[in-house]
Amino acid sequence: MSEFRSNKPASPARNIFIRGFKHGAAAVLAVFYIVAVIALFIMLVTGRTETAMTIGIMLFFMAFLHVCLAAEILSKKEERYPFLTDAENKLIGDAFKSGTRRKVFYNAAEALSKHDYSTALNGFHELSEDIDKLTQDEKGILYFYYALCYSRMDYSVNAAEYAVKAAECGKARSDSLLMAARAYAKMTNFEDAENCYEQLVKIALDGYMLPFVFNEAADIYIKDNKPEDAERMYHISLDHGLCVNEAQGGMAICSIMKKNAEDAAAWYRTALINNVPDPDGFTLRCENMCKLYGRDKDILINAQFI
Repeated sequence: MSEFRSNKPASPARNIFIRGFKHGAAAVLAVFYIVAVIALFIMLVTGRTETAMTIGIMLFFMAFLHVCLAAEILSKKEERYPFLTDAENKLIGDAFKSGTRRKVFYNAAEALSKHDYSTALNGFHELSEDIDKLTQDEKGILYFYYALCYSRMDYSVNAAEYAVKAAECGKARSDSLLMAARAYAKMTNFEDAENCYEQLVKIALDGYMLPFVFNEAADIYIKDNKPEDAERMYHISLDHGLCVNEAQGGMAICSIMKKNAEDAAAWYRTALINNVPDPDGFTLRCENMCKLYGRDKDILINAQFI
């Protein structure tokens, strides 16, 4: 699974405001206590001992409460779950942060990290019983972890269903769509896989870089016997300089499917020159495609010496 990422970068202005508010609140409290101590000292010097003692006791309890509150905030801020990655912690954010649901979710997530899928699913099922009480973010996260669990169990139907739901909630949209696309591809449900990949391509072209997605989408189109659509995806990779040798090899396959011997030979040669991954496997695939589409594999062998 690819790393979880947020499609929307954090607002710098918002971060500055939050930091300023926190620091400002701390500064106000510090000034308050300094002034209070000075006032108490003045009262003691001027003989108002009883009043000073009463105010002093009140200030002590106020300071004690502020220290406890600060400790609670810091403990929550520093609370980390070693079984979650930094990306997962960022994805979960403020969801499932209190009450019984918090315990159930994190226990299920920990079980998932330990490949205890039965326990993980039981926890997710328990949360889904009160789905209407969850926030939109919590629903999206729950669906995402459902999909992740089913994907690792190789239950492609369930993985695709929940990954689509997670994407619709807007949580880890690119990762959810990718999980759904791969699950659909495993089921040879190429139409739905292609739909997911087309959405991923739009996300990638909008600047959210997924360098592998164009060639991966093209491979699905090849399996679905759609060489023109596959070529469209490979051209995007070539135009952006992404996974170029793989795209060149893919173009050779497309040319064979379209029975264009000249282009097939040229792309085949170019891919080999540029160190296409697994050249022996690539050559065997091209030869099999030639046989499948009624071409002599010699067009490829001769191409190496053009």
